Amino acid sequence: MLLVVSLPACSPPSDGGEAAPADKSVAEARSLLYQRGSQLHRLNLDTGADRVVTTLPSAEVHASPTSSWLALVGSPEGVDFATRPRLSLLQPDSGRRLPLGPGLAPLWRPDGNAVAYLRPVEERRCEVESCSGRVAVVIASLSGAIQTVMGPGHWTLLSWAGSDLLLGNLEDSRRVTMVGPQGPPQKLSVPPAKLWGASPDGRWVVVARRRGAEYVALGPEGELGRRRTLVTGGRLAEGAWSP
Repeated sequence: MLLVVSLPACSPPSDGGEAAPADKSVAEARSLLYQRGSQLHRLNLDTGADRVVTTLPSAEVHASPTSSWLALVGSPEGVDFATRPRLSLLQPDSGRRLPLGPGLAPLWRPDGNAVAYLRPVEERRCEVESCSGRVAVVIASLSGAIQTVMGPGHWTLLSWAGSDLLLGNLEDSRRVTMVGPQGPPQKLSVPPAKLWGASPDGRWVVVARRRGAEYVALGPEGELGRRRTLVTGGRLAEGAWSP
């Protein structure tokens, strides 16, 4: 497995705000953090210096888009589709670790200071490459605050839209659920299977259509607004939003 992501070196936030640079000279250096086997390396893009930061456990690795934190998913079984997945956050340069307990499918917020994940609430049943079982939707910040935003259900994490979280529900194939830091959940009239993603600022979603895809404006209450054609006569593959 190879993980490649450009990360600044920084210290964790003490008050839930923006992470502060640990050292100005280090923070200004452009670097690439990547995984080779079980070792995590940091490559200085200015000097070419490459060093081993730490050795990771056998785990899924999900890098924060803007901070130097990683979300790690492991299990006592040591397998990919585990009945007892465990989630933790790691800042590799300092070695600081935040164990979050049972959890899977971490999804970093665009600002990199919080991660959403699924917490199993009942015994998971796994066969070959699929698992089933109800989960709660939880958001953990780097300050240590943990908030359950949706109770037990058959949820999937689709995308962040700014500070709002877009969810799929296996019991509702016609609408996406949007939940924010405050207020009740909202329903979007978009099938989860058609949602390609949301912009980091939360203003747009991309929706797949039968013969193409389009941008759709997203309002604060989950209302869908004006539309712009993105692709005609084709299909969207993997991609990423500009920050």
